[in-house]
Amino acid sequence: MRFLFSLAKNAASPKDAITAFYIHALKEFSMKNTIKLLAVFTVITVTALTAASCDMLGSGQNGPSVEETGESNQEVIEILTENTWSDLRLNIKGESRRFKFTATASEQFIHFYSGTLTDVNLRVHNSDGREVGQTSSLDSSYLKTSRAVTPGREYYVEIIAYSQGGTYRIAFSSSSSTPPVQLPTANITELTEHTWAGGNITESILVDGYSTLRGEQWFKFTATASEQFIHFSQVLFDVWAVHVYDSEGYESSQTRRLIYDNESDSSTVMYTLIPGGEYYVRVWVIPDEHRTGMLSYRILFNSSDFMPVQLPAANITQLTENTLASGNITSRGGEQWFKFTATASEQFIHFSPGTLHNVYVQVYGSDGYAVGDRVDLYHSTLSMSRTVTTGSGYYVMVKPYTSSGTGTYRIGFSNTSVTPQ
Repeated sequence: MRFLFSLAKNAASPKDAITAFYIHALKEFSMKNTIKLLAVFTVITVTALTAASCDMLGSGQNGPSVEETGESNQEVIEILTENTWSDLRLNIKGESRRFKFTATASEQFIHFYSGTLTDVNLRVHNSDGREVGQTSSLDSSYLKTSRAVTPGREYYVEIIAYSQGGTYRIAFSSSSSTPPVQLPTANITELTEHTWAGGNITESILVDGYSTLRGEQWFKFTATASEQFIHFSQVLFDVWAVHVYDSEGYESSQTRRLIYDNESDSSTVMYTLIPGGEYYVRVWVIPDEHRTGMLSYRILFNSSDFMPVQLPAANITQLTENTLASGNITSRGGEQWFKFTATASEQFIHFSPGTLHNVYVQVYGSDGYAVGDRVDLYHSTLSMSRTVTTGSGYYVMVKPYTSSGTGTYRIGFSNTSVTPQ
């Protein structure tokens, strides 16, 4: 405190004293504590500019100390090590914490890794207390920021919780590449190419007094090609995110924020990977006060931007060649499944209207992948053909053309374009 009193006593004016105090305090205290102490120091400064008061304060008589104002002693400022994550927590919205690092290059990148804390404001100051650049907002879309600095100088990073408290990680580097993260060693689901795996996230946190969904789930797979597609289906929420890491924890590409496609009931992302390499997938949901309950979804990887469907295990009608089978869709916008074994390299699918006059027809292989495009069959187009493998099993999905369509019809398959009777 004697140093602060000396600032007050020797300053040419209260403005000069307060400015000097602010620059010094930023080096030693958080922004929040600096602002609180500034009010106290202003009172000290005005009093100190009279000779009598300066003598009293300089001797330590009756002067308010940090302890007397209810403030804590100097905060602990963690020193960041380049390319190393620090695991931390801010308890409530608006709470802040400061870090210090020594610049190793003329441009330094500061990386943010979301835990239960998903959005923060970030400020950087130099050792003189001057802000470097402007305040940055980091969240699931913007996970890093950079500053032009002087190598060898010390800098201070302040992190402020924006919408709620929670856990997070922070790191700095001289590269825009994200430093490696610590991969989980348990609770990881192994993925098999072309095979759907189920996932769900149920963890919740409080955001402004509301219970909201927040959590993550990990998967692992071995790349089979240089381009790998990760598909998601049956997602209940519209905004979430996915990261992919190699076996050393380095992120393979920037985080993808997935916007759910309501029409196709799916989302897909593509990554360029090394065939044979092992990769980890982190799926997490972005908190929102309107999301509660559970995030349920399915995940699959392959080397194509096409994804297979989940074939039904029951309620499938077996078709016999050259015979029309009866169909009946009773629920609006519903669907009906049929199955046949190919008897030739080209097979024709025939539609005969009943009370349902217009349908979509899609053929799938036994692996769930579509064989050709979906076709609209109606009174003027009653058949379609597909190139298939003789002896293999295929599935046919029939769905009304309109979302409210219902009714009866007949369907069958043959080796010719002539509709069976």
